[in-house]
Amino acid sequence: MPPDGRIARITEIRADRAALETSRGRLAAAVATERETLRRVELLRTILAEREKLLTAHREAFKREVAARVAAETAGADQLSRQLVFERSAAKREADLSLLGNTSTAAAEAAAARVLALERTHAAAAASLEHALARQRAAEAGAYQLDDGNEPDWATHSLYTARLELSRGEEELGRAQALLTAARAEAAAADLIFDRSHDVILTAPPGSIVWSHFSAPHAGVVPGTQILSWVDPKTLLVDVPISDAEASLLHPGDRAFVVVEGETRTRKARVLLVRGSSGTLGTDDLVAIAKGRRPGIAQAILTVEMLPGDLEHPPISIMAFVDFPDVSILSIIRTRLRL
Repeated sequence: MPPDGRIARITEIRADRAALETSRGRLAAAVATERETLRRVELLRTILAEREKLLTAHREAFKREVAARVAAETAGADQLSRQLVFERSAAKREADLSLLGNTSTAAAEAAAARVLALERTHAAAAASLEHALARQRAAEAGAYQLDDGNEPDWATHSLYTARLELSRGEEELGRAQALLTAARAEAAAADLIFDRSHDVILTAPPGSIVWSHFSAPHAGVVPGTQILSWVDPKTLLVDVPISDAEASLLHPGDRAFVVVEGETRTRKARVLLVRGSSGTLGTDDLVAIAKGRRPGIAQAILTVEMLPGDLEHPPISIMAFVDFPDVSILSIIRTRLRL
């Protein structure tokens, strides 16, 4: 017998597979849904990463462009400042010479007009520089503006939509994974229920011996059919036919000595139970009964000590001599005579 005690397997070939197939179909659908949702989420993550990379490149390019514009505006404003200093000095000389009568008034007025025009140009350059610096500060803060105050096209394509789609996709993935977990649990339960209804494993205590088969392998059986019988050699019982008079003198726990046929050793035994002649145990309860068993004979069942080698070669269905040392023939006769 296998160590796990399995002695037979009964298979119900007409077991209903509908629930099993339904659960497996739901599991397959859940697996497909989870895989498709996961693929979509991975695609959205890739799209978002690419958009973030492209947006970063646009931002860096915009910052470099604004920095170059600020540098150019700064250089132009510095040049105008130096030119304005020179023109103002020249206009002052022309005015002084005009007062002394060394030059014409028209020349002094022309010099003053050039100063005024240069001051307007310098003011415009300073305003343009301030505007460029404002754009640079705004870009560093994450706001990007063109010269006309509008946002560039790439800035209007925000990542909000991509992030929203990814968030929705991850929520759907979570639901799909939860459904997959539930489908797996349902399929496992359906498999277990089907296995229990489809296959029945008959077991016996480890070390037991299959005593007899009542059905051939692969034979059809109906509920209630006896398949086989087994015995546990770790518990040895002896069926002792006795008279009703002797049965009245025995009690559970009384001593007994047993010598099995073919052995020279004496085994110690104890009375397990005593049955009167009208209620003895038969082959439905015991592997074998004593040869002296017949109507009108009482019964004593003994538990016998195990000896080395009994598990490999159990003494089953073998004749034995039994002695009850606490019950004498005299006591039996007195019991029969009611003395």
